[in-house]
Amino acid sequence: MAIENTGEIAKPLRIVGNRWRVPSGRRVAPVPGVPARSATLGNLGSLIRQPIPLALVALAGYSGLLHRDSLRGIDRELVILRTTWNVGGYFPYAAHVPVTRLLRGGRDAQQAIQRGPEDAAWRPREAALLRVVDDLRHTLGITPETRAEAERHLSERQLMEIAAISTLYETVAMTFGSVGFRMPGAVGRFVRGEPIPEVGAQWPPGLRRPRAARVRTASWAPEDASVTQALRRHPRLAKALRLFARHAPRFGVLDPVDRDFAVAAVAQLMDSRPLPQESIPRLAALGSLVYELHEECFATDETWTAAAEYLTDRELIDVCVLVGGLRMHYLVARAAAPADRAPARGLDDAAAQARIS
Repeated sequence: MAIENTGEIAKPLRIVGNRWRVPSGRRVAPVPGVPARSATLGNLGSLIRQPIPLALVALAGYSGLLHRDSLRGIDRELVILRTTWNVGGYFPYAAHVPVTRLLRGGRDAQQAIQRGPEDAAWRPREAALLRVVDDLRHTLGITPETRAEAERHLSERQLMEIAAISTLYETVAMTFGSVGFRMPGAVGRFVRGEPIPEVGAQWPPGLRRPRAARVRTASWAPEDASVTQALRRHPRLAKALRLFARHAPRFGVLDPVDRDFAVAAVAQLMDSRPLPQESIPRLAALGSLVYELHEECFATDETWTAAAEYLTDRELIDVCVLVGGLRMHYLVARAAAPADRAPARGLDDAAAQARIS
């Protein structure tokens, strides 16, 4: 598997070969004392180097599910599977296949998930939900045609929750895949279609970097008032995202200059604007990393290694979570009804409750 990018940093990446975005090996060394050859323990040993920002973005992603008009469990699983299939997130896809099968009464949905919303197996509500997921991934929003169809089945808050869950699992995919999570055999055997390539057990020499000092940076949120305004349409999600944006920097280790650069870069990419070429090597490496995480929810071996010349393991994990968290802010806001009309409610609260009960 390779990711091609010809020339300028702003050009879209193209996946060649197997669709799963898999690194050549584990990239972040587990904490000392963890048996790295055990896939599960080694994964935990790598992630525990910097777990709290990712936990906070996970809390934000699931926070919208705590009210009566929230998505059903099977809806969430379909969103997760389609999202991780779209971005090649091998680990979360494999982990959620058995959950989806259980919620569907033993029926395997993988073939229909992989074919997408046009598959004949889907009911109208499910097809609409998957089209929203695809739009969020491919257009960085929801097209008017998809929104019109979705609003016949889903409320505005449910559309915002779809965006939150989808971007959460993009973040999980980009973090786990870029760190180099290895697939336990008991999990990977449920995957149908293209097999998931093996991730090497050993990390490259030189990536066991010194512990970075904790530096308090500004909020991990977009500097865009329209995003803040749109998020108010879902108070629970807005509150959880504020919690993430305020507290993730307390546990993060990114230098303020790196944080500011990443926030500005994601803002440009969300507006489909090219990133400028950087003359400072550190920022050039960081820009390439942010670009690949945004475009493909994965960093190639070359890009990760180049960034590791300047960033510690903990800082690299922070970049993954920061990019994912910023994307969550933008896409949840864009899933809300357009500001030029009244809030779209495909179902009022009573109808929505009747629909999901």
